Amino acid sequence: MIEFQVGDCVVNPGSLKMGTIVEIDESKVRLEYDSGISEWVETDKVKQLLIDEATSNDKKFLTE
Repeated sequence: MIEFQVGDCVVNPGSLKMGTIVEIDESKVRLEYDSGISEWVETDKVKQLLIDEATSNDKKFLTE
């Protein structure tokens, strides 16, 4: 199981929204979205957001 921390960016697959964890309870996390709205979501339903930063070499295929 993934250990979440306050400040982690995560995805709520139920609503397809990205949010930031602002509070953690035993089995739930409170997510705050860019809109300012927050909601409690069960920890096992939250997915960690993985961002892959492309390097300049990755853009080569776009010009071929």
